[in-house]
Amino acid sequence: MSQNHFEIPHASARSLAKIFLIDGDDTSRMTLKAVLEAGGYEVTCATTTVDAVDRLNEGSFELVLCHAQGGNSEINPAILSYARFKEYEPATAILHTEQCSLETGDEAVPRHEILVEPQNIPDLLEQVANLIGGRALSILERELQLGGSIS
Repeated sequence: MSQNHFEIPHASARSLAKIFLIDGDDTSRMTLKAVLEAGGYEVTCATTTVDAVDRLNEGSFELVLCHAQGGNSEINPAILSYARFKEYEPATAILHTEQCSLETGDEAVPRHEILVEPQNIPDLLEQVANLIGGRALSILERELQLGGSIS
């Protein structure tokens, strides 16, 4: 009698989806990076458009996220158009931060200064997974239509 054995690869042996985060605001960038890494993604960051172009040319990513209100006027959301023309064709998305205020005691605090609202973390991770999955599906469909091999 033979037994089938299934081994689960060690975490370091598995390939993590690579996300490129472009955000000029230190607080939101560090928070988003921590949340995405906790969600199982490998995250690379840039703080300016110039840095983003360099990293897009050096690496390969499944998803490129640009924070539209990243606190840095040097970030141009048009960087996503540049990313879409890369050979590896990443999924792209713009992150938006709500600008409303929350009342905390005697003072109003702009909402974008709050790190992350816990109820939004599952939604964020679900949207990221859907973007990466949609990209993978598009690549697979294109390969099948072209009759090429899937690598």
